[in-house]
Amino acid sequence: MAKRVLHRQDYKVGWICALPIELAAAQEILDEEHDYFDNEQSKTDRTASIYTLGRVGDHNVVLAGLPAGQLGTNSAAATAIQIQRDFPSIQFGLMVGIGGGVPSDANDIRLGDVVVSQPQMMHGGVIQYDLGKTRPNTFERTGFLNSPPTVLLEAVAQLQARQFRSHEIFSKHISGFKHLPDFSRDYAGPDRLYQSNYSHVGGPDCDNCSEEYLIKRPVRKGLGIKVHRGTIASGNQVMRDGVERDRLSSDLGGVLCFEMEAAGLMNRFPCLAIRGICDYADSHKNKRWQPYAAMTAAVYAKALLSVVPSLEPTPTLNEFIARRGNNEAAKILKLNCQKLLESLEFPEMYRRHIVIKRPCQGTGNWLFQTKEYQEWLKGTHRFLWIKGKAGAGKSVLMKRTLQELQIRSDDEPPTVASFFYDGSGTALEKSGTGLLRAILYQIFKQNRNLVEEFMTASDSQFVKGRGLGWELRELMEAFEISSKLQSWRPTILLLDGLDEGSAEEVRALVFFSSSRSFPSTPKIQTS
Repeated sequence: MAKRVLHRQDYKVGWICALPIELAAAQEILDEEHDYFDNEQSKTDRTASIYTLGRVGDHNVVLAGLPAGQLGTNSAAATAIQIQRDFPSIQFGLMVGIGGGVPSDANDIRLGDVVVSQPQMMHGGVIQYDLGKTRPNTFERTGFLNSPPTVLLEAVAQLQARQFRSHEIFSKHISGFKHLPDFSRDYAGPDRLYQSNYSHVGGPDCDNCSEEYLIKRPVRKGLGIKVHRGTIASGNQVMRDGVERDRLSSDLGGVLCFEMEAAGLMNRFPCLAIRGICDYADSHKNKRWQPYAAMTAAVYAKALLSVVPSLEPTPTLNEFIARRGNNEAAKILKLNCQKLLESLEFPEMYRRHIVIKRPCQGTGNWLFQTKEYQEWLKGTHRFLWIKGKAGAGKSVLMKRTLQELQIRSDDEPPTVASFFYDGSGTALEKSGTGLLRAILYQIFKQNRNLVEEFMTASDSQFVKGRGLGWELRELMEAFEISSKLQSWRPTILLLDGLDEGSAEEVRALVFFSSSRSFPSTPKIQTS
């Protein structure tokens, strides 16, 4: 029977695997496999990933594997970028595969269990534990990884509710692997958990290891597969030390598993990490459990997609013109403009600005009279960078500058947008994604003609469906498009607190804006 052939834009879900055994499990759970729309691999460049196209439930899915032997966060990031380039209609992704579990008194994690990245306290679901700065007698972790899209977290909650009622989501789909003995529970062998300070004595398995150091655990009923939700630790090295595993988990506030790819995706690809536990991240690890763990992760991912609503594409403006005429097109344009603004806005957008104390009368007058400020305001210099010690009053000065610019009575007043970075705030208050969303929202809010022109120029491709977030690359592209439109007015950007916490991403965005976007746009920063 001939396979179905769909169009490139029909694929909305990207599914990434690191290992061939993970990709095999993903291919096995497809409800339908598709032929390539052009009967060949995408050839946007000669290093393009090799894809498997198919359907899982109501969703058309692109399966992608990492290049053989190239594991880690960088390889995962490159694959995510490539899959989004080849399939621009993809709305979210899944990183599905195996990981090393971190059993504890609080979490009875067993081999074959599934771990799902879910935001916990200060972490967005995934933390890169080996990224940071070495200080005297300490290691300071830097950077913040985005949380999974709301639509996927809602599906995680729905699936959890189903588990409370039926207690089992795995049986139906696991039966589909009966013809593949390597994926069976019997092939995996015994599940042995040793005390963290007891090292493997050698050999391909643990038959020679002393049973004296085994941790006794109650036998589970049925399939015995449990789903755990919380923080996943991601890094560029294999964790195979029980003592170090427990130490790092404690330092990070409690993690559920270790793996090597998810950190490369979270800020580049709106996705959820799903890991089947194949070992305990200690010296006793071997590959025997990998097929079974890859299968349980794939089965959970399939169950998850079954509760994600069908991702219908937003009609483009051109499609509406063709189908309904100009009146309908005007209505949908207005609706899409509103949806765009709503998707950019977030509750904490102005929180830091509000809590900064009100400037006293006369604050900042010295700055406004300086030659540097006057030349910057005229556009002679695009950047004005104000530096000072912590607590010196830079944020108060920035707030005063914002007030001054907003009350100017120019014949053609510029658009003024600001972002007050907060290193102790939420993810969006201290990330480049939050910065760009806030700035774009303010620019569009002050210039309704620009919003409509932008939506027409981009053919509504940036309209977001319910629960779907923004990616950094999309925001940068939106800036590029909007800054070249006729309705673009002179714009002043004020960015405060770029030195708080880890500002590498924000500094990169400042460089981006200075070199590629915003023609003749003055900017002022404090650090």
